[in-house]
Amino acid sequence: MKLPPFFDTGHAVTLGEHQFEPDEIISFARKFDPQPFHLDAELARKPAFGALCASGCIRHLCGCASNATIQRLPFATGLGQ
Repeated sequence: MKLPPFFDTGHAVTLGEHQFEPDEIISFARKFDPQPFHLDAELARKPAFGALCASGCIRHLCGCASNATIQRLPFATGLGQ
């Protein structure tokens, strides 16, 4: 499948912001990445993170980025048509 070029090389798009809330981090971690620094704020203070930490890029962050893309870029909704 080849997609048409939507932007010129180097074009930047701002997709917005997302703040990961503790309950969201914990809920996601329970299902997909049950590590102590994702599940328990108190335990998360001890390792290098110093606080509750959202799961890595491949899971949580990329899901949010994908959603932001669909919500904010008009071409994203018509790709399957």
